[in-house]
Amino acid sequence: MDTVQQLNKIRTIIPLEAVSEHVNYANFTLWYFSGLLVFRSFIVLKKNFSGVIIYSFVILSLIGVFLIYKTGELGGKLVYKYGAGTEIIKKELKNQLPPGGYRDKIFKGQ
Repeated sequence: MDTVQQLNKIRTIIPLEAVSEHVNYANFTLWYFSGLLVFRSFIVLKKNFSGVIIYSFVILSLIGVFLIYKTGELGGKLVYKYGAGTEIIKKELKNQLPPGGYRDKIFKGQ
C-alpha cells in the first residue's frame, strides 16, 4: 500500500476537511487574540484606555469568545462524531494500515 492509499484510508476514518476547519479556526483565534493583546497594550501604555475604547474592547472580546466557542465546537465534533484522538480510532487505524509508512509515524513506540 503506497502513501496515497494510506492517506486515503485515514481520510475515510477522519475527514481531513473537518480537521482542517478546526485548525483554521484555532489559528485564526490565536492570531485574533494576539492582535487584540498588542492593540490593548498599546492603548494602555498611551494611557488612553477609557470611554468608547473600553466598550470596543468588550465587543472585540465577545467576538473572540465566539471564535473560542466555534473552535471548541469543531474540536468536539472531531472527537464525538469521528473519534479523533481516541483509542478506538487508533486501534482501527492500526488494524487497517500496513506496517511501515504512516502506521509507524502514528504509532511510534506502541
